[in-house]
Amino acid sequence: MLLHFPIAVIGESEVEDALREEPAWGLLSIRSAGREPIDIKVRGPRLDLTFDDIDHVPQGVWQHSPPCRVHADAIIRFANQLRFEPAGMIVHCAAGISRSTAATIGIGAVLLGNPDAALKVLREATQLAEDRLWRMKGGVFPNIRLVGLFDHALSMRGDLVRKVLAAYPARGGDVTAVLMDALNE
Repeated sequence: MLLHFPIAVIGESEVEDALREEPAWGLLSIRSAGREPIDIKVRGPRLDLTFDDIDHVPQGVWQHSPPCRVHADAIIRFANQLRFEPAGMIVHCAAGISRSTAATIGIGAVLLGNPDAALKVLREATQLAEDRLWRMKGGVFPNIRLVGLFDHALSMRGDLVRKVLAAYPARGGDVTAVLMDALNE
């Protein structure tokens, strides 16, 4: 295990069962605009964020709430708090496929400082969830906009975006376009 605590990436429907099994764990809860926070107590640290699973916002179109710098910064601060937490962490979004996986990459990048290690943290987190039968999905597709925001905030010069696009080619995207989107945030 790369981190000093386990992370499990799951969907919203699995959170209650997961926390019943691991009650001391903390929670990073990401929900879409208009959805209420999960009404569940956790003993560990908790962060609730609201944004939609949007990779790119076309000029002038703001029908949804995409991840933005304030969300990336909140996750970065949260990750820094985790340095002192011995228990595990659950990261969830609606399905445990895109926003939560990107947030987990961000946590790994903050705590371990490099893109390769961040991707290994995501692989460990999704494996843990699958081993515990918390989710059965066809794969993950990290939200590349959120990854770009982490890349920029952590001064990774495109390395994080490049590694994620290489590891998850079905996600699609261009490194330059993703980073320009983050810079224009």
